Amino acid sequence: ALAVGRGIFLMYKFRPAPDYTAFEKIKLGAGVLRVPLSRTMDLCHEPAGLLMARGVTMGLGKALVSVVMSMMNRVEVCEDDRWSFFINTVRARDKDTPLITVSNHESCLDDPGLMGAIVPWDVACDPRRMRWGLITQDLGFPLPEKLPLPAAIKPTAAYLFHAITGGGQALPIWRGGG
Repeated sequence: ALAVGRGIFLMYKFRPAPDYTAFEKIKLGAGVLRVPLSRTMDLCHEPAGLLMARGVTMGLGKALVSVVMSMMNRVEVCEDDRWSFFINTVRARDKDTPLITVSNHESCLDDPGLMGAIVPWDVACDPRRMRWGLITQDLGFPLPEKLPLPAAIKPTAAYLFHAITGGGQALPIWRGGG
């Protein structure tokens, strides 16, 4: 329990920091926006608590995506040679070897839904084997003032949301910049 608590703290400490500099120039005019900087960490030496907390976060994400996909869609995974090759490659690769997946989709929910459906639980809950995804920062890493919450808790809630999104191995991107 102590390791998981420390892992949750580390998810907050090492959360990805969105870059709102271009957003600030376009949307906020002369306003000042302060976004905390990410800390860097050697990913080959991640603390066990951080790995456990990220694994739990990713497992909960897969469970949520699986429920939503089964209620709103019909997903059928054809466990053919290509699927087996993909899963075996993911399971067998070294922890230092990155995994890049490409999908052509119409909605920002398609990619997590598809990955949640096709990736088995042992891969989805292992941060060292699962890939990092991209999410537009206005959805996954919202500004505190954009949250529909009381003003007193907006900054803390936003950074907690950033930690959970980052713990699920999603990196912020800014779309529309050219």
